[in-house]
Amino acid sequence: MYCGIYLFVFMAEAISFCFMMTYLISLGYSTMQRSAVFSVTALAGIFGQIGIGYHCDRRHYLKPMVFVTFIIYAAANAGYYLYPGRSFVVHLLLAVATGASMRISEGLLDSWVLESNADCRSHYGMIRAQGSLGWAIGSPIAASIVQHAGYPFLGAGFAIVTAIHLTLACFVPEAHKVVRSSYLTVKDVEKLLSGRRFRLIVEILFFMFIVAMTCDYAVIDKMNTLKASAAAISWSWSIQAIVEIPLFLAGDRLAERFGMMGLLRFAAVALGVRYLLYGLAVNVTQMVMIAGMQFFTFGIMTIAAKRLVDQQTPPELKTSGQQLAMALYNGGSLLCAPLLSGGLETAWGVNAALLTVGAITVIPLGLSIYYSRLPKDDRTRSDMTGQERRAR
Repeated sequence: MYCGIYLFVFMAEAISFCFMMTYLISLGYSTMQRSAVFSVTALAGIFGQIGIGYHCDRRHYLKPMVFVTFIIYAAANAGYYLYPGRSFVVHLLLAVATGASMRISEGLLDSWVLESNADCRSHYGMIRAQGSLGWAIGSPIAASIVQHAGYPFLGAGFAIVTAIHLTLACFVPEAHKVVRSSYLTVKDVEKLLSGRRFRLIVEILFFMFIVAMTCDYAVIDKMNTLKASAAAISWSWSIQAIVEIPLFLAGDRLAERFGMMGLLRFAAVALGVRYLLYGLAVNVTQMVMIAGMQFFTFGIMTIAAKRLVDQQTPPELKTSGQQLAMALYNGGSLLCAPLLSGGLETAWGVNAALLTVGAITVIPLGLSIYYSRLPKDDRTRSDMTGQERRAR
């Protein structure tokens, strides 16, 4: 059931998200205006994720909030594409509601899987792979809708697919929330950030995601500069989603052999090379082909993010831990990426912006090496290679 839900959720998100940037471009908003829209969206998502994660742990439920956030998401997304005028404030507010509810609902769905049972938790990579498949299917559907019916119909397509996955969700039981004797307070959540390993994991993921998120901004801007069609942009999204699937399926086995931090170091190098190639590309075909390097990065990053954070979070704070970490590394990168991309593009041009962003991968690479040199007693078992665990 979770596989089916992820398939339709990410199909819907692809229809909703893939053309949010190009829609603003079509309305004539500047690079900095578009960057401001997505930065404010990220900021709203950060506060929303932290607050709702804490609420779910305190009230000991998850499923109702999944339904509420997806319904808000569908309504805001419809308004975003259906609003007939060109008002920056209106589009800003609708984009904030759309993007924030998207991040919150996606995080809640991940927590629902991880807190269901050990079997779902151990097969998270396989379940999440269905999301990549859904995105690969949804991207060309979104392009077809834009080409044949126009942007306003994207909201209708999203609503239809959302109705399907919410129907499936009705048949999935509530997550197994741990209830403790004392009342959960904000101070309990604050203790998460006092953990050395928790903070270091979040820092590594933050810098990696800030590079990865630039794909939504500078890369799209360069493709528009190269006169890419809606079909070419959708192909770029679809290729990224398709090539993610193998490492989602194999990520757990590779982590057993090389350790999750070893895989993250490899992903950091691949990210740097990818953005170097983006900066040097001279046509749309090259840009679409380079998107295939998603194979080496996103699946590893996502599995590492969920597994490592889950290992560092107490049972009674599982939803808060995931939402807090996601707010910091994902929401924080969403906040910084559009501002960084817009500022660099304005100052130096899109090619220099892509090259500069690629150089940021040196930071998470160094942090991951430092993490791996921590004493073995200062790391969780999931961080280690199979040989290290057997030796311990």
